[in-house]
Amino acid sequence: NPCRFDFGEVCLGPLARAGCKAICPSFGTKCEGCRGMVDEPATQAHRGVLEKYGLSVDDMMREYRLFGGWFWGGDLGVPDLPERATSK
Repeated sequence: NPCRFDFGEVCLGPLARAGCKAICPSFGTKCEGCRGMVDEPATQAHRGVLEKYGLSVDDMMREYRLFGGWFWGGDLGVPDLPERATSK
């Protein structure tokens, strides 16, 4: 299936468990990471892809925060946020 970045979309397919061949990208929409990210996502490589397509870290962070929470920032060079609270 065509890469969603070629359409100017921020896609999480390269980092998500379902991947680039998931149902969403296969049917023409970006991957939003609804099944979570792989255990060790290549966030710096993803950042390089964003830069190649003229997208910003802010664009990417908006996507990560939908299902991934706010803890991704440190891997992307975004200032660290307080440690996430754990439920008991």
